Amino acid sequence: MSQKDGHVLASTEIPQRVDQIAYDPGTHRVFCASGTGKIAVVGVEKGALTALGEAPSSEGCHSVAVDAKTHTVWIAYAKGEASYVRPFVEAR
Repeated sequence: MSQKDGHVLASTEIPQRVDQIAYDPGTHRVFCASGTGKIAVVGVEKGALTALGEAPSSEGCHSVAVDAKTHTVWIAYAKGEASYVRPFVEAR
């Protein structure tokens, strides 16, 4: 999306129910957490988006963050009365 006028510069398909995304500037990847139990990984290069695939995460995982220094992707989710925060390991 253009910061200047708000028009869409590029788009790609991601799973439904994505509430949050996180960008890693070191790897040029966007991680899209979906309540469907999948995280979509999108490459960002020269203004273009490339869907790199989807990896399973935990059902109901809507929160994602990236540590730009270590490139660790963290997810948060709940199961029943328990809540979890853990590193997400991207499927290769």
